[in-house]
Amino acid sequence: MLWAIIGLPGSGRTTLFNLITHRGASARSGKGADIAVIKVPDPRLDELVEIFQPKKITHAEVEFTDSIGRIGKGGAAFSELQRANSFVYCIRAFDAGFGEPDPITDLHVLVGELTLFDLGVVERRLDSMDKLIRSTKPGERQRVEREGAFLEQMKAHLDSGGVIRDLELSPEQKKMVDNFALLTAKPTIVVINCDEERFAQKESIFAEAREGHKNTEIIAIMSQIELELGELDDGEAGAFREELGLKEAAVDKFVHAAYKAMKVKTFFTGGDPEVHAWTARGKATALECAGKIHTDIARGFIRAETIHYDEFVEIRDWSKARSSGKLRQEGKDYLVADGDIMLIKFAI
Repeated sequence: MLWAIIGLPGSGRTTLFNLITHRGASARSGKGADIAVIKVPDPRLDELVEIFQPKKITHAEVEFTDSIGRIGKGGAAFSELQRANSFVYCIRAFDAGFGEPDPITDLHVLVGELTLFDLGVVERRLDSMDKLIRSTKPGERQRVEREGAFLEQMKAHLDSGGVIRDLELSPEQKKMVDNFALLTAKPTIVVINCDEERFAQKESIFAEAREGHKNTEIIAIMSQIELELGELDDGEAGAFREELGLKEAAVDKFVHAAYKAMKVKTFFTGGDPEVHAWTARGKATALECAGKIHTDIARGFIRAETIHYDEFVEIRDWSKARSSGKLRQEGKDYLVADGDIMLIKFAI
C-alpha cells in the first residue's frame, strides 16, 4: 500500500513526509523512489500483546514516498505517479515567506494537472477503439463496445471537472480503470498543511474543498508545529497539543484517514509465537485473508475459527472462547470484519 505525497512547489510536502516518517519508520528504496515504511498504531494490537505475551509483534504497515510527488515545472513525470496505489494531496495553508495562501485554488490546480493526464490516457485509448472493434472477433465485440462507451463516459466526466474516483463503477469498469492506472481514480487524502492561524479556520476550508471531492478524505495538519512537538517528551507534547486543540497526534490522524480512504480493515492472528495485525481491502473473504497470511494456508483452507476483538477482550483466553461457544466456525466465503481475530485451519 504505497502512498505518494504530491503537491505544488512550496506546499510543505517534504515537511509533511518528515512528520509522518518521524516516529518508528524504516526506510527502503524502490524503483527510484525513497520509501518510508510506517508501523500503524492500533490500541487493539497493544491489548492483544498484553493478553498473549507473544515472542514477536507485527504491526500493519503503510508505505509513503514524496520523491516522485512534486507537481509543476521540473517535477516528476506523471507516468511515475501511476505506480503509487494512492495519493496524498499536500495543499499549502501557511505563509512562511511564500505569500498569502490560497488552498482552494491550489487544490484545483493540482487536480487539474492530474485530470489532464487522465484525459490524455482516455483519449488515446478512444482513438484506437474503431480499429480495435473492427479487428475483434464477434464474440468479443460487445465487451469492446462497452469499453468504448465507458471511455466516452469518463471523458465527459473529466471534461466537466470531475474525478474518476467519484464515479459509481461496475466490477468490469473498475477493472478497466485499474488497467489504465488513472491518477484521479486512486484513493486520495487531501491534507491542508496549516499554520496555527489557518488551522483555526479549517472548517471553512473543508467546506470549500469538499465541493467536487465527495469521495475524498480531507484533514488539516500543522506539519511544522507537529514536527517540532515530536522532539518533545510525551508529557510536554501532550500539554501543547491540548493547548492547540489537537485531539490526537498528526500521524495517528493521518493513518486513520488513509485507512478510511482505502477502505481498509484490520484483522488479527494471535498466540504465544506472534501477534500480527493484517490488512484487507473492501469485502475480503476468509479465503482471501488466508492468502495474505500464506498462499499454502489459502490453498489448504478448511475453516476459520473467528471471534471479534470486542468479544475476545472480555474473555481474554482462546480456550475459554472456544468452550463458551463464542468462537465461530466460518467458511471460505465469510466476509471478514474489521477487528476479527482468526485462527485458520488448513491442510496441504
